[in-house]
Amino acid sequence: MPIRFQCDCGYVWNAPDGAEGRLGWCRQCRAIIRVPGRRSGPDAQSDSPTAANGSAKREDRSGRLRMLLVDLDAATTAMAREFLTKDGYDVETAASQDEVDAALKRFVPDLALVSAELPEDQGFRICASLNATLAPASRSDSARLAMLAADWDKQAITRARQTGAQAFLHRPATYKEFLGSIRRLASSNA
Repeated sequence: MPIRFQCDCGYVWNAPDGAEGRLGWCRQCRAIIRVPGRRSGPDAQSDSPTAANGSAKREDRSGRLRMLLVDLDAATTAMAREFLTKDGYDVETAASQDEVDAALKRFVPDLALVSAELPEDQGFRICASLNATLAPASRSDSARLAMLAADWDKQAITRARQTGAQAFLHRPATYKEFLGSIRRLASSNA
């Protein structure tokens, strides 16, 4: 039996059986969406698992990918949030570990982008914390973590990998480069 769900733009999808968790592009608004899991009967498991700490809840009903941006630069996060939202992502932002923890109580991201340039190595610690928290909570069991920096040397990449980062984005980047990197990361999350 097909899985029927609706995009935020109103387009109604009929995904084939077994497509739960897969990514697709909405034909109407071109947003990236994820086919939600089924629910049937009172004993069915929710497609909204909690985080490892049991506190975070998924608010997503549309199947849109959820993203967490962690950076101190409010202008950068506001701009990135604006164009990622237009491209079909649900986006939360944070600038510290405390803000990340608060965001995770409201929302569990499929993708997280963390600045490696946060003071006192906070970015690396936040990435390690997200890796530990998101691995068991991810809807696809493979939440993606990326780090963002102006310069990536061998030592920084090794350290980022040790914290769980799977991708390394450079700043500054054009809108097209940034969005392309995010889309590649999202498609590897399928």
